[in-house]
Amino acid sequence: MKTLIGKTVYIAGPMRGKHCMNFVEFFYWQHEFQKNGYKVINPAEMDCLRMFNGWVFSEEKYREVLDLDKAMIRKSADFLFMLSGWEESQGANEEHDLAVELGLPVYYEEERK
Repeated sequence: MKTLIGKTVYIAGPMRGKHCMNFVEFFYWQHEFQKNGYKVINPAEMDCLRMFNGWVFSEEKYREVLDLDKAMIRKSADFLFMLSGWEESQGANEEHDLAVELGLPVYYEEERK
């Protein structure tokens, strides 16, 4: 993996409407980044941890979840990594726009394969 700017990556991409919420892709890339020494903020992992504590996602909770994810970007991310299909995801688009607004570098899965 080519060295990217920063140490902490936030993985963004589509979840709703995807098989198993697209968790396989999120965790695959988390592993790839971690084995190359990066710290990873994985919203799929955060959702799984909430689920272990009895939380169940619903559309009514969508904005709350996205706001928490965006707070993590503001607080801790050095750059974003956009999974394929992010363009069709409202949340991933908002995360992308936030990164651009904050001046964070953004990388795309299509460029990494």
